[in-house]
Amino acid sequence: GGATGKEAISEVFREEYKNLYNSHHDQEEMEILTKEMEGEVKEDAVLEVARITAEAVQSAMRKVKPGKGDVTGSYTSDAIRNCPPLFFKKMAEMFRSWLYHGTVTPSLLSCAYLPVFKGGLKDPASCSSYRALAGTSVILKLFDYTVLQIWGDLLTSDSLQFAYKPNTSCSQASWLVMEVADYYRRNDTPCIVTLLDCKQGFDRCTFPAIFSKLRKTKLPVIVTR
Repeated sequence: GGATGKEAISEVFREEYKNLYNSHHDQEEMEILTKEMEGEVKEDAVLEVARITAEAVQSAMRKVKPGKGDVTGSYTSDAIRNCPPLFFKKMAEMFRSWLYHGTVTPSLLSCAYLPVFKGGLKDPASCSSYRALAGTSVILKLFDYTVLQIWGDLLTSDSLQFAYKPNTSCSQASWLVMEVADYYRRNDTPCIVTLLDCKQGFDRCTFPAIFSKLRKTKLPVIVTR
């Protein structure tokens, strides 16, 4: 039969996510990419890194949602939002060191996965009926927002993308589809719609493909690394 009890159920999900996130064998390719980027980092890269200032970090913190819990469960983003200027100065120093050395403090990379039921007609007894929401470090989120604050204008997306970008939503995507369909209907033309759903698309993204695309942008290579 199925797993019963909190510990048994947790073990089932642990194995599921372990297999999912280790399904790609791209470590060797990532190591090659990393070495290539290492060789592309020039001396003037320090000028780009110097753009991470206390003011930039504090400004980025305003974009982190209030009440956002840290993965440790010991504090929320509100604690950081109300920190004195000295804290953001120290954060800026740490973030700059990450870019200088190409590493991030390992303890901040930990995350906790929360299985969330997709609902609808999904089978609640099946692991595939759940999506994993990851709880991560608030400090790491602050680093993300700092990078976007400084270099976000160098990262663009297709004009027809309506998800995972500011000031867009599913409503706009739905409106566009309806308008296109209505255009064909007004002209008595058959409207053929093709829908593509990538199963566990985010979870199965390959890092080499993502970073190869980033290298083609104007994002400083020291930041991409």
